Amino acid sequence: MTFTPWRPLSLIPGVRADHYSEIGESTVDPRLSARYRVTDSTTLKAGVGRFSQPPELGAAIEGIGNAELDPIHALHVGAGVEQEIGTALQVDVEGFYKRIDDMVVNTEDGGPPFLVNEGQGRIVGVELAVELDADDVFGQLAYTLSRSERRLHEGEYLLFDYDQPHILTASAGYRLGRGWLLSSTLRVVSGNPETPITGAVANVDEDVYLPIFGRTNSTRAALFHRLDLRVEKRWTSENGNITLYLDVQNVLNQRHPEATVYSYDYRVTDQVLGLPILPILGVKGEL
Repeated sequence: MTFTPWRPLSLIPGVRADHYSEIGESTVDPRLSARYRVTDSTTLKAGVGRFSQPPELGAAIEGIGNAELDPIHALHVGAGVEQEIGTALQVDVEGFYKRIDDMVVNTEDGGPPFLVNEGQGRIVGVELAVELDADDVFGQLAYTLSRSERRLHEGEYLLFDYDQPHILTASAGYRLGRGWLLSSTLRVVSGNPETPITGAVANVDEDVYLPIFGRTNSTRAALFHRLDLRVEKRWTSENGNITLYLDVQNVLNQRHPEATVYSYDYRVTDQVLGLPILPILGVKGEL
């Protein structure tokens, strides 16, 4: 439901209620978004809301986790501007902040009840989205700059395991006519944080080496980037259409590291590499 106190301003309130039978808890999450049309081509927007979810499946099982766990809550806040440039180009810029409370984490001593709601998180960032659709040319650009952190038991905030400061996706296409379409997509993403292994200690009793870890998430994997190309031909009839396409993924044949493996004494490392260039030929039918 949308309310319009006065013509340029629109308010969209909302609320969501959930019941989580596995923990016997219920949540009520209010939300509100607003849009203010400054001109025919410029719109300011903002929103705030609370979101909730239950613990992961199995976390509330007695003896494995904690049957007394509470739901996880997050506060989302965002504000930005949408700008239309002519009839073919639209630009959207938005800043955001997210705070997570009551995250489920392991107990400090590792003993029962094993899991507790004593973790927090925070994410802050800005997003840019550009969309172009002009005659036979079209494209989209999306870029996110952000920082995501977590902390346990009121401790120090550290980088989240999947923190990615830079995420860029750019796609473009050209309609060649007669059902032919040529397009490409470029993705550039920061590598995930990693905790380095700085050495190892020999455990003579067990005949193994135990790793010595550095500061949590103090290093980062290499930047990921991939270029894909696609060409397709579509035949259309009254009964539907058929599309023949060729997707060539990872055109530049970049073998990005997926994981690090270590020798038995952690002195020698090696990388598990991702897939090489991958062409895919396919047919799609639609009725």
